[in-house]
Amino acid sequence: MKRSAIAVGLVLLLFAVASQAQAPGPTPGPEHQKMHVWLGDWTIDEETRDSPTEPWYKNTFTMQVRLMPGRFFNEARWKGNIKGQDVSGVEIEGYDPIKKVNFTSFFGSNGWRGGVTSAVYKGNMEEVNYTGMFADGKRIEARCTWNFAADSMSVSGSCDQLSDGKWWPFRKVKGVKVKAISKNE
Repeated sequence: MKRSAIAVGLVLLLFAVASQAQAPGPTPGPEHQKMHVWLGDWTIDEETRDSPTEPWYKNTFTMQVRLMPGRFFNEARWKGNIKGQDVSGVEIEGYDPIKKVNFTSFFGSNGWRGGVTSAVYKGNMEEVNYTGMFADGKRIEARCTWNFAADSMSVSGSCDQLSDGKWWPFRKVKGVKVKAISKNE
């Protein structure tokens, strides 16, 4: 009798495990889909300055953006040259369903790190607020607006930085998607 009860228990356990394994997992929602505008290979040209009184200088970057498995997060890998120094980095973008904003964490080979504290997509525009820290401990707070072409094959935008309680423009960006990647790749 004990053996029959154990056998029946094992069969029920295996059935429960098998049915659980077949249950569909979570799927990304429409807010996750909005960040797909970034998917692809990009060339980014920008002008930057380090303070409101310093001159603008040019940087060029390449960036590859792919969906991570599960399709809840974008992974961006970029590389370029800033003031003669080769740099590279990685960014992970996702959506926070509680705060109802997108977020990004980023890390650069030059010690630059930080995160987007809120990003909101509105039509063909993304509004971003982020904080960052350089390797020497200098922190910045910035806000950017990215404007995408209707076909998502180009982006332009600008960023302002907060210093001494005042916002000043420090970055102007133009990007071209040289290779589109579908959300299925």
